[in-house]
Amino acid sequence: MIRISFAAFVLLCLAVPESPADAAFTFTLSQDGDNVVGSGSGSIDTFELIVTGPGSCGSGVTGDDATEVSCSSGTDTLWQGTSGPVSFGSGAFVPASSATGDDVGIVGGVAELETPEGYVSGSALSDTLTFDNTTISALGLTPGTYTYTWGAGADADSYTVDIEAPATAVPEPGSLALLGSALALLASRRRRGRTARGELTAMA
Repeated sequence: MIRISFAAFVLLCLAVPESPADAAFTFTLSQDGDNVVGSGSGSIDTFELIVTGPGSCGSGVTGDDATEVSCSSGTDTLWQGTSGPVSFGSGAFVPASSATGDDVGIVGGVAELETPEGYVSGSALSDTLTFDNTTISALGLTPGTYTYTWGAGADADSYTVDIEAPATAVPEPGSLALLGSALALLASRRRRGRTARGELTAMA
């Protein structure tokens, strides 16, 4: 019988590399003043995806075929095997004003995922996109959470595009006070009108 100490058992467990099962990538797009900005982070498990070859890419979004891609190098590796929404809006392709970070993205309309060339499964990824002087609506994007999945068991993974709805403007205190004054004046006039009508009726 083989016996190992508790300390040796702990060391053995720590030596086993983590599975990329918990890998996931999330990209969030939101309105930031006059611009739309997006940022993504996470990692991608490629073990159950199929490489379809290198490809050329450009940074931007397309609502009608669910495209969100950040590509600074101009080339990437294409993978197929994802499942998820085929659109997240009605807009045509809009190139990003600027992009930083890794080459990574999703094209839900053709079930395609993009990663940097030579990407090692489970490695950390991050990217940003900026669209100057525009809005979520002008980009033809529908706010919501769009999740793409693939794999099973230890190799199950996901890529999520979260498009945030623009915040509703909250009236400033001065505007609220002005609205309150206007409503009070309107109510006062209505009361005076009713009183005057009552006096005329009594005189008749």
